Amino acid sequence: MKTHSCKPPFYSDKDEIAVDPDLLKFCIDNGTHFGNTRVVFVQNGWRGVIATQNIHANTCVLRVPRKILLSCESARLDADIVAATSTCPPLSSISLLAVHLLHELSKGPASFWADYLRSLPPSYTTAISLSTTEASALQVPYAQHQVAIAARAADLRFTDQASPVLDNLNFPSKWRSRSAFLWALSALYSRTMFLGSDSEAGCLTPFGDLFNYEPPEAPYTPHLELSLTQEPLEERDCDATTASLTTPSGSGGDGCLNTETNEYCIYVRKDYSPGEEIFLCYGRYTNLELLEHYGFVLLGADQNPHDTAVLPWRVLPEAVIMQIEAIGGSAAEPIIHANGNPSWEFLRALRMAALTPAGRKLKSSAVLNDEKADDESEIWVMKTLIKACQESLGRLPTTLNEDEELLRKGGFKTEGLQNMSGAAGSVKVLLAGDVNGNFDALYKRVNTVNASNGPFAALLCVGPSFNAEGADDADYVGELLPYINGEKTVPVPTYFIGGFGLGSSKALAALATTPNCNIKYLGRAGVAQIHGLQIAFLDGTYNAAAYRGPSLATAAEVDEANPTTTTPTPTGVGACRYFSPSDIDSVKLAVANAEGDIDFLLTNGWPAALCAGLPEAAVPPDSKFPGGSEACAELAVAVRPRYHIAGGEHFFYTRAPYLNPDLGAGTLATRFISLGNVGNTTKQKWLHALGVVPASQMTPEELSTSPQGATKSPYLRMSAKRAAEGQPDNTGGGDDGLGEQSWRWHDRSKRARAPIAAPSLGRADVTKDKAKTAFVRNVPFRATEDDILSFFSQAGAVVDIVRKGNQEGKLNSYCHVQFDTKEAMERACQLNGSELMGRQIYIEPASTEERSKTPLQVQPVQGCWFCLSNPNADTALVASVGEECYVALDKGPITDRHVLVLPVEHHACTVETPTNTTSEIDRYMSALKSCFAAEGKELVAFERFMRLRKSGGNHCHVNAIAVPADAGKNAATVFESVAARHGFGFTRLPPASGQEAKDALSAVVQKGEYFVAFLPDGSRLVHPIAYGERHPLNFGREVLAELAGVPHRADWKECQGTPEEEEQRTEAFRNAFKGFDIMLQ
Repeated sequence: MKTHSCKPPFYSDKDEIAVDPDLLKFCIDNGTHFGNTRVVFVQNGWRGVIATQNIHANTCVLRVPRKILLSCESARLDADIVAATSTCPPLSSISLLAVHLLHELSKGPASFWADYLRSLPPSYTTAISLSTTEASALQVPYAQHQVAIAARAADLRFTDQASPVLDNLNFPSKWRSRSAFLWALSALYSRTMFLGSDSEAGCLTPFGDLFNYEPPEAPYTPHLELSLTQEPLEERDCDATTASLTTPSGSGGDGCLNTETNEYCIYVRKDYSPGEEIFLCYGRYTNLELLEHYGFVLLGADQNPHDTAVLPWRVLPEAVIMQIEAIGGSAAEPIIHANGNPSWEFLRALRMAALTPAGRKLKSSAVLNDEKADDESEIWVMKTLIKACQESLGRLPTTLNEDEELLRKGGFKTEGLQNMSGAAGSVKVLLAGDVNGNFDALYKRVNTVNASNGPFAALLCVGPSFNAEGADDADYVGELLPYINGEKTVPVPTYFIGGFGLGSSKALAALATTPNCNIKYLGRAGVAQIHGLQIAFLDGTYNAAAYRGPSLATAAEVDEANPTTTTPTPTGVGACRYFSPSDIDSVKLAVANAEGDIDFLLTNGWPAALCAGLPEAAVPPDSKFPGGSEACAELAVAVRPRYHIAGGEHFFYTRAPYLNPDLGAGTLATRFISLGNVGNTTKQKWLHALGVVPASQMTPEELSTSPQGATKSPYLRMSAKRAAEGQPDNTGGGDDGLGEQSWRWHDRSKRARAPIAAPSLGRADVTKDKAKTAFVRNVPFRATEDDILSFFSQAGAVVDIVRKGNQEGKLNSYCHVQFDTKEAMERACQLNGSELMGRQIYIEPASTEERSKTPLQVQPVQGCWFCLSNPNADTALVASVGEECYVALDKGPITDRHVLVLPVEHHACTVETPTNTTSEIDRYMSALKSCFAAEGKELVAFERFMRLRKSGGNHCHVNAIAVPADAGKNAATVFESVAARHGFGFTRLPPASGQEAKDALSAVVQKGEYFVAFLPDGSRLVHPIAYGERHPLNFGREVLAELAGVPHRADWKECQGTPEEEEQRTEAFRNAFKGFDIMLQ
């Protein structure tokens, strides 16, 4: 591996003897004592220290006088360094020692340590010396991110600390360069020995760094006390407290400074015989830490029992994430040891997350004593661990496809590689065309293929899955029943669209109640993640009458539609024969919210213009070529899938890959595959196998690679044609792809569709009646009058809709929907918690009187502690509840004035909250600021947003705390200083409020994760969290605790209280906040 380093000017390239005689003389002349040891060449040409006689454990084998140690102490005795640092900001100990080392090197032979300095290597291969290409070769995002943090921290040490001092020292420029400083840091990282009084920097110890190192005994790690079969596992012979007394991670090993004799002494831990190499213990370093500090790794659990794997946060349930955050600190990170066991802290977090609030009150003491709570929760812990590890392994990068292609070109068999695909990261899937109810024929063939070429992870089916000629609501007596009832089993987990046809509604209902049958209907429209693959899907087929709506459809189009199914089924309910514009929008929204690129798009029909630009020989014959729909083409343009799989046309066809336009991250190729119908007699291929590496595991360069024979996007020509005709360039049918359906009012003449996202001011001829009106919150901003009408028509006749804009000209996220009867309004309220265009909406009576009669049926997000409607929510800590938000005391408070501000509904972050929710958050924050000011304190707060997949995703919450006024003035400095220690920085935003503040934050973080600190002067510090970045979970608490003057309470474990204490603390805060509570003013 190429290294980047600076070479000492007097270093000699001649062959070295085992130890430089000048170095040996330097050590002896200055009083170094050696204990029955000798330096020799050991394996691979490395030098090491061996025993010359029998040496017993705890014997001192080297004593180096303090005066020849190169340390911060000797740096502070150097008059030049003292003068150079006097006019500069304080240096950290390691930066000071690096400057000291470079200063001595610049002196050449005149340096007191010249004989020792000549023994230093000319280069190092540590984390901070890796080039960008070398760092990317680490592949695992966590490792790449840690290397990036180390490199950034080193750069910050140079630019912010060392560079001004080096300039003041005024020695040769090559010793003041960045490369020289990085070399010095690498030397210190890999060679310094432990000093208790200066633990970060340590000291360079002449002769002492000739010893080689080995890891200590394997750590004591926990075992779950139950297997999945509830059989006892091995008993443990000690507890976690005893285990924690072993050598700490990154310890100084076997050396220490004896202040009585002023010598650095090295002791051996065990007995050695003559000729045996003596190893020192470097502490419990992981391989990543070894690379960072020493420039090597130890492969295998037997070589380095202290290596660990850190699971990505996204593979964990939100309840676990919250429990880890509550426990605090990196100690509770999701760590798996080399032997496959979780860390003690991680296991505690899992065990706590498995319990309900009531269970935690009863059993938390057992968990904190590293005992299981009960068998049921222990089994949940094991299942959670297994699932998280499997998903984490599935994300790891692989070169399987490239290796397979190379072997194939060389004429070698590749079956072995194919069987490795599950572990290597490639996901093997089967694709099937129109099933048409022929499930037995489907699974017979799948079983054969799976036995010979499997195992396959999933079977994806497109096209009609049931007999398309029959009525959706008929009784179902088809071939799927034995699989639903458990009489037959499927060979491969099956995911399908085409949920329409004979008896489909009842079949889908039965499937929904038997999730363990391994057959799943994907749904009407959206994105699903299956084995790491992002799969977008659109059910139904295109029909002009159903898509446009009868009022705009021609008579011929209406005649073509099945009279029993021309009205589209409401989203998410039963079967879906024809898709609608809102379905297209739902997929787009789901794709926009999905992480990374889409691997598959599944549709039941072809897109229009698919074969545009292809040579005639590559186009299907006219007799087979379908016209396709522009709506499907519009969707393909928006989704940009790697594979577009379509059914419905009864023949097999693959198009040459086409390149989607570059949107800033490179072009992306799409491969289109059409499949025949299952069991056809014309020998059209209807089952196709693929091995696909999920896009989430591929680099941007890999994703943007253009396949051989790729063409331009066929939809570009359609866009150009539409533009020439003066039509919107959306490739989908006008009005931004949302169709041209008019709003059909009851007893009202036709009215042109309102502009997209335009206010709805209501009908002047309708008498307003709150008793018949529903109040709807969290309405998608893109939802039009048509969309709202279409959704609520399932409850009854809608007579009026009012949705106005706010002062900033933006649509409100709420509206009023009036029905012709009170009963229709009540039916509408039963839809509370349903999704409109992929967004959960909340519905209640508009009348306060009726609202009190009709309980709010907000559907809680399972497992979310912050949803007040969740039965597991810890409502005893709630201090104030508003219309949109509430204030609660923190479960592990840093002080008695540490609270959380949260939206009542389950929003992910402040950037995504509706305007009225954002406004109320601002009001609560202002009230808290006034409350704290009355006590002579300042408000400091933070929000950390992580986009979690589990438990409905992250529930937005802002941590706010009262700090002393002087500390508040220094809040920005402390945030920036602690962030620098962790290797990241901030963007500062000026004071703002409302939509202006939200827009400013959104401009910095885009749609990604972030950390934002709120300062007393109203300004904010923002750090966008990059994909794969290991952002310290406890960072916010660490800063708040320091500002509050109680740094020891950054650790949640130091802040636990009894239920009685929590109740007293909450009541005390309510009383203090009473005069400022926005709900009491």
